[in-house]
Amino acid sequence: MIIFRSLRDCTWREMTDIWNEAFEGYFVPLHFDEKQLNVHFAKGDISPQHSCLAYYDGKPAGFILNGFRKIDGKKVAWNGGTGVKKEFRGKGVGRALIQECLNLYKEEQVDIATLEAIELNIPAIRLYEKFGYSITDNLYFYTAKNISDLSPTSKTDCKFIHTNNKTIRKLTIWNKWTPWQNQITNFTDDSRAVIVLDRCKNPIAYALYRDIFDDDGDKVQTVLLHCEVTEITNKKDITKLLLAQVFHSPNNKDKNYFCSTYNLLINIHLKSIFQEWGFSKQTGQVWMQQNLTGK
Repeated sequence: MIIFRSLRDCTWREMTDIWNEAFEGYFVPLHFDEKQLNVHFAKGDISPQHSCLAYYDGKPAGFILNGFRKIDGKKVAWNGGTGVKKEFRGKGVGRALIQECLNLYKEEQVDIATLEAIELNIPAIRLYEKFGYSITDNLYFYTAKNISDLSPTSKTDCKFIHTNNKTIRKLTIWNKWTPWQNQITNFTDDSRAVIVLDRCKNPIAYALYRDIFDDDGDKVQTVLLHCEVTEITNKKDITKLLLAQVFHSPNNKDKNYFCSTYNLLINIHLKSIFQEWGFSKQTGQVWMQQNLTGK
């Protein structure tokens, strides 16, 4: 028998323990301590009240986390993690959690349900599809080190503005519909941005990224989060110039300096440029969605 218990009735220790037990031996490392899990909840707007633990014959067996946001006038829900402990897999716990989740979304009048799943986790993807989700995009994690000089090789009439994410949110070309973990609201303090203006000073592209520093204050990594370019004739050229602004650094040839992407929406131009620059794909996710109200 499977019963559910709201996370608001659980301790952080209980939630952290079952998180780590459910993701033990997962495709990518997902071990959290209490502080790291707290950050995951805060950045993802995860609601303990609307998240739950599943108990199988009285024993904690799995969990599902839910966050909610208003995006373009629609109420959007995000599955911020679903896990089932190894000894309870194959007993219907995952199916019960997803159904409980969808029941909750109906009660909360959610318009669109979203989630991200590791692309190698085929059983989970197939299960979500059975409950009405479909894959809408692929998300990639690329990395490179010791990349070649990224200085522009040709002249351009474009102007590059280095700013912060608050400026991005004022742009008419801002793409609000991005994967939950990459939404600008998740990076209020530590993200930077580059905006590309054409000769008429109209914004035609932007990128959002984070710089990571070591204890000595040296930059050791640049992580690309967004790369948006409007439909222009020289889209690949502008994309390359934009990425050069993001990744160009005096540390580029330092063996300890990395350039990477996080959960990035990919198009053919980005993929081509990353291949040219020697980036390698580390892993990928699928972005899945389900329209619950037809809006």
